[in-house]
Amino acid sequence: MLGDSVEVIVDAGTSAGADASTIVDCTDVNRGRILRRGAISLDELNAVLDPLGIALTDEG
Repeated sequence: MLGDSVEVIVDAGTSAGADASTIVDCTDVNRGRILRRGAISLDELNAVLDPLGIALTDEG
């Protein structure tokens, strides 16, 4: 469905939960953004990315 509009897709298969996948735009290496909220929260993602000096914004 996304075709040439994205360079990389990481797909771990069917989700065990009812929540949709979280979609993150990482095209800016200094600032990512959430395009769709899902099973992984903004706080959870930022906790992992903070040591790398990266913070996500939620635009979903």
